[in-house]
Amino acid sequence: MKADEWRTWCVVLSPFLLKQRLVGEHFANWMRYVEAVRLVTGPVVTTEEIHAAHSLFKTFGKTCARLYGKESITPNMHMHMHLKECFLDFGPSYAFWLYGFERLNGDVKKININYKTGFETEVF
Repeated sequence: MKADEWRTWCVVLSPFLLKQRLVGEHFANWMRYVEAVRLVTGPVVTTEEIHAAHSLFKTFGKTCARLYGKESITPNMHMHMHLKECFLDFGPSYAFWLYGFERLNGDVKKININYKTGFETEVF
């Protein structure tokens, strides 16, 4: 899935689809993550929203470590702790993330390179 599709899954679909699958604190923690993503993926993000999202990401990570063990913390979850600086330095995600370019990756992958078939491209 592309980044924008992941955002849609996270913010729009997952609250409804996971409500019956995750219970109690597990669902509440997931909703912290959803709210943090919602706050920082809009076209305009205020400084207050950046700080609120950072706090939510931090609480989400700590709660995941407590609920699922420290081994559940992935590098991507760690990288959430550095997003605040990126947003403060560069502005909203749409200003510096590559949503537009990522959409074209599928088209670029379909280009026939050096007139080779799919088999030749993968083998050679």
